[in-house]
Amino acid sequence: MLKDQLSMEQIDVLLGAAVAAQSMHNTQPWRFEINGHVIDVFLDGSRAFPAEDPTGRAMRIAAGTATFNLRCAAASMSYDSWLGLAPYPHEPDLLARIVVEPTGVPDQRLRELYAEIPCRHTSRVPLQAAELSQDTRIDLVRAAYAEDAELTWLSPSRSTPPAATPRRPVSDFVRTTPPKEETR
Repeated sequence: MLKDQLSMEQIDVLLGAAVAAQSMHNTQPWRFEINGHVIDVFLDGSRAFPAEDPTGRAMRIAAGTATFNLRCAAASMSYDSWLGLAPYPHEPDLLARIVVEPTGVPDQRLRELYAEIPCRHTSRVPLQAAELSQDTRIDLVRAAYAEDAELTWLSPSRSTPPAATPRRPVSDFVRTTPPKEETR
């Protein structure tokens, strides 16, 4: 295990890439703890949206994206990265533990993706259904496999979004009676 610390400049590059990850309403629902060359990624429940993301799925996807961006930044600095997902069941908010270490041969694929991080932007344009080519599907499955992930394709009947939820008036969400006083 490496005993020296990452420099502040290296930490700035790593975390700068991580915080560029997309998240619901740009809440960045993660926090990092750095000890030497070990970076722990935690979910930050104080940034949750329980009404919009009741299961925390969007939070986990966002934190996973931040973790991936961090690994791309590590490769850009000729570091290799090792990753353990949810390494301790007794710490449910610890999403991942990443070890970065200098190598002579960084992951070239991650290094190339690092250059794309500043190009990411949010689009408010509604998504359009598009058929993916077989080659694109194969590339996506390979990319998931390279990250020790599994990609499952939805059947056409499940890929159609559900009908829009009818809009409700704001008055449905406004309390008209005062809350009951708490008793101790």
